[in-house]
Amino acid sequence: MNEEKKMILDMLKEGKITVEQASDLLEAVGKDKSKNNEESFVDKLSTSFEKIMKKTSETISNFDFDIDLDSVNIPNIYHINSQKTENQTKIDDDVNAIEIDLINGSLDIERAQENHIMVDEKVYFKNKEDQVNDYLNIEVVEDKLIVSVNENYKSLDASANVKLYLGKNIYDSLDINIVNGQVELCDVDFKENNIESTNARFTIINSAGNIDLKNTNGKIEIRNTNGNLEVSNVNGSVYLSNISGENANVDLVNGSIRIDGLNMEKVDLSSKAGSIKIFKIVDAKEVNIGTQFGSVVIDTNEFNKNIKALIKSSSYSIADKFKNKLQTKDGYQVSTNPEESDLDLDIKSAFGRVSIR
Repeated sequence: MNEEKKMILDMLKEGKITVEQASDLLEAVGKDKSKNNEESFVDKLSTSFEKIMKKTSETISNFDFDIDLDSVNIPNIYHINSQKTENQTKIDDDVNAIEIDLINGSLDIERAQENHIMVDEKVYFKNKEDQVNDYLNIEVVEDKLIVSVNENYKSLDASANVKLYLGKNIYDSLDINIVNGQVELCDVDFKENNIESTNARFTIINSAGNIDLKNTNGKIEIRNTNGNLEVSNVNGSVYLSNISGENANVDLVNGSIRIDGLNMEKVDLSSKAGSIKIFKIVDAKEVNIGTQFGSVVIDTNEFNKNIKALIKSSSYSIADKFKNKLQTKDGYQVSTNPEESDLDLDIKSAFGRVSIR
């Protein structure tokens, strides 16, 4: 994550600015990149921050908690009254790595029927005279396929929708950097998925490999995966379904987390302002949950092994099967069997209710 984003996120986590203000500043970062502006971001940030502090004294405690921010994606204005060009590029699949860098667009990646890579691109231009420009750069360097916005045309009012059809079963790495858009990955496997985005929505389905996803605004949905997960988001919910692997770490500032189908050895879930819910625990050894203002729900009905839970919350509801209950200095400890445990839960909610059923 670049220094500009980190500076904004640090101020948000420290309560110096609100989520709305952070979103405005992050959008400014995206615009700065898309226009290739040489003006110092630090200067702009300083000016914006001074205006913010004069305008409001709100802190992170003023959130409208548990807001569902699934609709953060704004319509792509570049498709309205625009001029479109289309192109298709066929590439022999000697590729092991893929790198994507897009602005104001969408990216779809899925399996192909053939044993080669096909790149479909649709580029929308606001100005007709810009159609002659090669807005996208598509090239193979050694064993890496690179799809990016041409440096000479980043200031154009344009948007690119890119679809990749991949021929091989598995690739080494996928690197994505996208500003303002959406990404869908379906039935494709990369050993390492490294994704960084500003104001984007993600859908990842049927994927084997590690996923490291850093987003600042938008919904994230991940289904049917096998690999380690590292997910961070500022605004927007995270939905995980049927996830398997060794470790999952989800860290949100404002947004809910829901898991339907958990088969991870160690799970860490954190949301400053949002609910956290887990259903259908298949197998797990350690689950750590922390939230300041959200509720927590853990459904253990389909997990038939022994469970021990440490709860730190002023309000809680515990199922009858947790017969062993003990008040400790660190919280309220419950278990199905005090002698042994297959799953350890550590749950903290400063102002929300904790339910274990």
